[in-house]
Amino acid sequence: KYKEKQIENINDQLLTVFNMIDKIEWESINIKAMNALKEGTEALNSLHRQMSAEDVEILLQESADSIEMENEISSLLMGKFDNEEELSELNSELEALMGGTETEINTNKTVSNNLKSDEISLPQVPNNPVVVLPPVPTNNIDVKNIEKEEDNTNAAILL
Repeated sequence: KYKEKQIENINDQLLTVFNMIDKIEWESINIKAMNALKEGTEALNSLHRQMSAEDVEILLQESADSIEMENEISSLLMGKFDNEEELSELNSELEALMGGTETEINTNKTVSNNLKSDEISLPQVPNNPVVVLPPVPTNNIDVKNIEKEEDNTNAAILL
């Protein structure tokens, strides 16, 4: 009986030790989680110092404005107009541009002729002679024979 009591006491002590180990592991995990939360908070605070909510709002507004401008340009280029007034206004503007008087056209030609050659940047012309390619055969080529010849050549190389 005495030994049974000792075994029971030892089992109770062992159970207590296991419970303590579990609690220590749990607290260790809690400490790691708290440290990770602390580091995450510090990182977020650092990011907030670099960019405030107002900066983000301004950036989003600028992006929205740019997208709106892009859509407007795309619709104009694609010929989509919101109403007939815009279409008639653009057509009249086009007619005004296309129906310029001859004196305006001649004036524009004179202005373009008066440009100095150093103001115009043209690409360099290559100095190499043009490569002349051999003529393309006009007769029919038997592809099967060529493939057989290549197979024979490859087999000879492997040997």
